[in-house]
Amino acid sequence: MKSINLLTIIALQLLVASPLPVRATGSEMSGDENSIINNAKAFVDAFDKGDAKAVAAFWAEDGDYVDLNGRHLQGRSAIENSFKEVFAENK
Repeated sequence: MKSINLLTIIALQLLVASPLPVRATGSEMSGDENSIINNAKAFVDAFDKGDAKAVAAFWAEDGDYVDLNGRHLQGRSAIENSFKEVFAENK
């Protein structure tokens, strides 16, 4: 499981960091585009810091998360606990 979660985060980091030729920059981006990029960066920052609470905050209180193995987590607290485990296993 931990390798799958790490692969997901690596993919997000590549998405945020990679320069896409068709992606607008700076003032050319819409407010929605800026929000999406900023949220993705904030997620990656929280993950890089190992802050499970901050990572889980990206889900609604009653949110659902299904990992790449098909494990279904329900609720922000379950998601937070899962990320705590991932961070503890990968120190």
